[in-house]
Amino acid sequence: MVQHDVARCIESLIFDTTASRNPGKSLLGRFADPLTSEWAEGRYQKLVDYLAEPIDINEMKRQIDNIVTSKDLSAGQKNQRLMDLWREYKEEIAQSRRSIQAFGETFLTNAI
Repeated sequence: MVQHDVARCIESLIFDTTASRNPGKSLLGRFADPLTSEWAEGRYQKLVDYLAEPIDINEMKRQIDNIVTSKDLSAGQKNQRLMDLWREYKEEIAQSRRSIQAFGETFLTNAI
C-alpha cells in the first residue's frame, strides 16, 4: 500500500502539470514547489538530482559519457567497461541506500 501511495505521489508531482503550475498551499503544492519545471522530465530530473546527492551521479554520467564517446576503444572494450561501471555503481547505490532515504525524508519534512 505504501509503495502504491509513494508511486502515486511521485507521478502526481512529476507528471501532473496542473499541480506544479498552481501549487497553492496544499500538501501536493508544497511537494511540487521545489520541483517546479514546465516539463515532466525537468521535474523528474530535479527529484533525481536531489535524491542522488549522497552518490555523485554527475561523475557517474561523466564516466559513462567518456567511455561511450571514446574513439580509442572498440565496441567490445566499451561494453566491458560499461558493464564494470554498472556493477560498481550498483554496489555504490546499494551502499548509499540509507543516505538516499534520508534525503527523501528531508525533502518530505521540508515540504510539510
